[in-house]
Amino acid sequence: MASLTVLLRHSGKWNDEGNYIDFSIEGILIKEYASFNDLVGSISNQLGIDLSTNTIKIQYNVEGNRTPMEIHNDMGYRVYVELKKENREFGMYPLCITTMEKELISGDGLNQGDIVQIDEAVQMYDSDTDDTLAIELANSGEAIGVFELHKDLIISKTNQKEVMAGQVYKDKATLKEVMENYAIAQRFQFRVDRSNAVSYALICISEDCDWRFKASSINKSELFKVREFNDNHTCPLKDKVYEQRQASSSLISGIIRTKLTNHKRKYTPRDIIDDVKSDLGVDVSYMLAWRAKEKAMNFLRGEPADSYKKLPGYLYTMDKTYPGSHIRMEKSSKNEFMYVYISLYAFIRGFDHCRPIVVVDGSHLKSYYTGTFVSASTLDGAAYGVIDSENDAAWTWFFEQFKIAYGVRENMCIVSDRNESIIKSVSRVYPDLPHCACIWHLWNNVYKKFKKSHAKLSEIYFSMAKAYTQTEFDSLMEKVEKVDIRVKEYLELAGYEKWARLYAPVNRGWTMTSNIAESINAALVSARELPIYDFLEEVRKMFGRWNCSNRKEATQTYKTLGKKYQEMLELNETMCTQLPVNFYEYLLELVNNIDEYSFSKKVEYKCIQIQTVDHYTVVPSTEYLHIVNDGGRNYTVCLLERKCVCGRFQIDELPCPHAWAILKSKFLMPEEYCSSYYKPSTIVMTYDVPVYPLPDKNDWNIPEHVAEEVVLPPKWKRPPGRPKKKRDKNLSELLLPKNQHSCSICGQGGHNKRTCRNAPRNK
Repeated sequence: MASLTVLLRHSGKWNDEGNYIDFSIEGILIKEYASFNDLVGSISNQLGIDLSTNTIKIQYNVEGNRTPMEIHNDMGYRVYVELKKENREFGMYPLCITTMEKELISGDGLNQGDIVQIDEAVQMYDSDTDDTLAIELANSGEAIGVFELHKDLIISKTNQKEVMAGQVYKDKATLKEVMENYAIAQRFQFRVDRSNAVSYALICISEDCDWRFKASSINKSELFKVREFNDNHTCPLKDKVYEQRQASSSLISGIIRTKLTNHKRKYTPRDIIDDVKSDLGVDVSYMLAWRAKEKAMNFLRGEPADSYKKLPGYLYTMDKTYPGSHIRMEKSSKNEFMYVYISLYAFIRGFDHCRPIVVVDGSHLKSYYTGTFVSASTLDGAAYGVIDSENDAAWTWFFEQFKIAYGVRENMCIVSDRNESIIKSVSRVYPDLPHCACIWHLWNNVYKKFKKSHAKLSEIYFSMAKAYTQTEFDSLMEKVEKVDIRVKEYLELAGYEKWARLYAPVNRGWTMTSNIAESINAALVSARELPIYDFLEEVRKMFGRWNCSNRKEATQTYKTLGKKYQEMLELNETMCTQLPVNFYEYLLELVNNIDEYSFSKKVEYKCIQIQTVDHYTVVPSTEYLHIVNDGGRNYTVCLLERKCVCGRFQIDELPCPHAWAILKSKFLMPEEYCSSYYKPSTIVMTYDVPVYPLPDKNDWNIPEHVAEEVVLPPKWKRPPGRPKKKRDKNLSELLLPKNQHSCSICGQGGHNKRTCRNAPRNK
């Protein structure tokens, strides 16, 4: 560990010009990564200063400033070390040491008549031990010395069980909560006789009782000392056991705060009522519990309007922590919040290594001022933000910021629901970019518009959207026409290129829905109730966790493809070599229902015990061009262009079963014919830049012009009725078949293996 030589000046004094004169000199070595206490120990050892009876003040002069800089904590020590590293000359930045005598005082020595003034700014002054607080005392405004008060004598926690005269509390609020807890525990009630900034007096609720409590501040400081306490009750029993008035919403809020720190936990007023009854033995009303929860949440999160004031400093810190990010905020002419946009550098860097199919979506915030959370995603989040609502101006602004951050890539495509504002905004900002529809949202529109034969149309529609060949698509469209010709006309009007994979102007791969965006919204259901500052921070941390998890999975794999792509490749091989034609059709239907995002769920299938049938015949035409006969039908496969007439080779960008047959006959590795997007090396590059943690808020270095920036909450009027926690589901969602669980022993439904009384099924 590197050391620095430091010149000490001591036994001198400061003159009016800010110069340290009449001094003696010494020298010490300090370590670069030491602490302030280490510095104090080194100086006291070198100069022979007894810290039990003295304190030292460490100062040094800075060029251009007459006022000397004082080192009084670890941060000040680190600043000094950085200065010395740049100017290593022995005589540069000498430390000037001032020694002061101190006197030890105890809590009993702080009486009401003491001429003691405790300066809040130096109340937590670091001393040479961890057991004492150094307090600067003054008489008539002039400092008379530094005294030490043992920390054990100052009560700072509200769970204090014993109360007695002479105790010192860190402030009045702590004392009040201690007395409220004490009254509940001792089963009596009190009322306030006198309460102001310097005194706090209580008496029993019964007028004839002798119970008294008096406390006052120590010479108008924040410290409160118990002056008198008569804990003997002479009141009737009924006055003591009557309804407990000390169980206030403020007291209960302090008790339940720790249970509300996790926003995902559901902690209802009914739970609060039960916990208060169990812990305190007191019955409280539902309204009191509700108010206690509101106060606890306001204490933890602050007022909703104050959350907007934190945004300038928060966004500035993010911009400095993640250089290269694109972070913007828009305000109205009256400084009211409108929009915020965030693209971290980790997202921007990773976008170059993933398929440029961008899924956008919005979801409503449920905090006091509401708003709409919007996101743009590829493999994971690429950009996110908050807008006032899903309108043309807001979405246009969001896409403009996205274009500035990411530009336009070849084969790029936008996928969204059929929101009119999104459609208009994409056409304005990206006039030449394909804008495709989420096939699930389009189907919901069909479902609501044409209420006929939904079960038949649903299966046909989704197969048609994922069809690989023109023949398959036309055949399915004929079936749609037979069921309801109006649906065919509606789909034609929507544009085949919007929803059919076969007609898409770019390769959408398996990204046929907006599932990734919906998954982000689902992961943030509880977070959307937080104030905007806490919500944005929760989103940042969530994407940081995902980034770390995906990078870890990609770096630790031993396979040549990512997990879900490896499973797909193995499934194609199985279809190629081990299955007969009729079962091949079943697996092809299974593959057609695989979605880009949901494929991470392992595809489960069981190979029927049959005789292996190699039903593929490979006939080479050229080195790269082959004919594969599959059950009497010929498929032309070109390895050079990675194409097959079945359509799957070029769309999935994985060897289809026909290509697999050729690769096996030529003993070629299939991974060479897979998309680079599927390989772990590319996935690692996508998540190469981690989302580093933000520094603690107390360590933020915010410029004055940023700290003074005014951000007011948006104008908002509370809608009538009870706030909705869940969105209204449409008819198609309500009629969806629910997952039916079956017993793993007998295979029947209605129970599980723990309660099964049936015979095991034959395996």
